[in-house]
Amino acid sequence: MALEDGPDEVQAQKRAQTKKAIQKAEEKYQMYIDQRDLSNQEARAIANERDSLNAKKREKLAELDKFTAERDEQVTLVREHKNRRNSLQARAKELISLKRKMLREKGADPMNDAELLERKINDLDYKQQTSTISLKEENKIIAEIRKLAKEHRKILTKVQAHNEVKVELGTVDTEIDALFKQADEEHAKVIEISNKIEGIINARDAMVLEIGSIAGEANRKHQKFLKTREKANEFHAKAQEMKGKVVSVKRERMEERRAERAVIQEYNKEAKDMIKARSKDDFADKALDKLKKGGKITIG
Repeated sequence: MALEDGPDEVQAQKRAQTKKAIQKAEEKYQMYIDQRDLSNQEARAIANERDSLNAKKREKLAELDKFTAERDEQVTLVREHKNRRNSLQARAKELISLKRKMLREKGADPMNDAELLERKINDLDYKQQTSTISLKEENKIIAEIRKLAKEHRKILTKVQAHNEVKVELGTVDTEIDALFKQADEEHAKVIEISNKIEGIINARDAMVLEIGSIAGEANRKHQKFLKTREKANEFHAKAQEMKGKVVSVKRERMEERRAERAVIQEYNKEAKDMIKARSKDDFADKALDKLKKGGKITIG
């Protein structure tokens, strides 16, 4: 082997290609790492927006619970007022029925009959006192007066009973009016609270729609987060794949360098051996010439 022999041009080109491949792979690796980091950064920003929306949704749900509790409280209250109103109206209707019964039982006012009898008695008494009549006729008038007076007393009893019923009916009317007045007050409260409940329900329905909108947006953000994170994972996988390629190429390059060094070392050894052999041959030739000339040879 000649001393001037060494790595040829093909090997130099191969090393250059290997170096270029490693550089290109490292650039791709860094590109994937950068894209992965950007995707992770974007995913974190999207996750923050999603979490903010979910937090807002939880706040709105808490407010919704308050609306529901207030509505239930007002519904209970309006039910109580309705029950009181219905009870008062029922009591008033009972008194109206009682009044009708009392009017049927009372009948016509007997006072007119009593006054008519009084006039008849007075006329007979006047006739007895002022007219010239026979004893027989006078006795007849007195008997008639007694009869009418007895009937008058009975009618007066009816008048008294009638008046008592009239007073009682007046009391019933007053109580009926009071009951209906209280029932109207309870009904006004029912209307007021019902309007309030309607307002609460409208506000609650609006909040339900708002919560639905927030939840929908949060879900869209979450889906976008998943896609962005998946993209980051893909870039990470590509980066790891490229890293493995870099390591593999570098390992191959190291193996090649190791093999090259081994070849060079072998080449150097052979070269040294050849130099050493040539030196021995030169020494032997020179010693032989010297012996021929009668000189002395010194070894070492």
